[in-house]
Amino acid sequence: MSIKQINELLEAILENNITQLIIGGLVIFFIAVFLQRVVRSVLSRTKLMDGKESDTVISLLQSIIKYIAVIGFLLFALSVFGLDVGGMLAGAGVLGIIIGFGAQSLVQDLLADSLLCMRNNSKKVTGLLSMKHMKVSLKKLVFAY
Repeated sequence: MSIKQINELLEAILENNITQLIIGGLVIFFIAVFLQRVVRSVLSRTKLMDGKESDTVISLLQSIIKYIAVIGFLLFALSVFGLDVGGMLAGAGVLGIIIGFGAQSLVQDLLADSLLCMRNNSKKVTGLLSMKHMKVSLKKLVFAY
């Protein structure tokens, strides 16, 4: 078998849509697994967070990586079959901007609350709350997330 015949065989194999999907899927899968291992390795070695907090952040980032990989594979599959993915990405970008402006205060509150919880400042709060027939003394205020 000559180099020219091998080259023609490879071109014939790679022109098939199913072959392109399989190769692209494997590449995306291996990149996602690599990124998940890097995230787990880096965050498990840091001393910034406790064990439970670190596990939560690792799980969150791994989920984000999985979703990005699945969406990336779907867009890749659509482009292999000849659909225009650029228009879809532009529409998704505009939709993301609209949702971002709509949820800006929600995201701001979530970030502020998470930073407050991560600082782990527990301050002693005391006070007296009186209602119609009872008096309640506040001993400790705890933020739960």
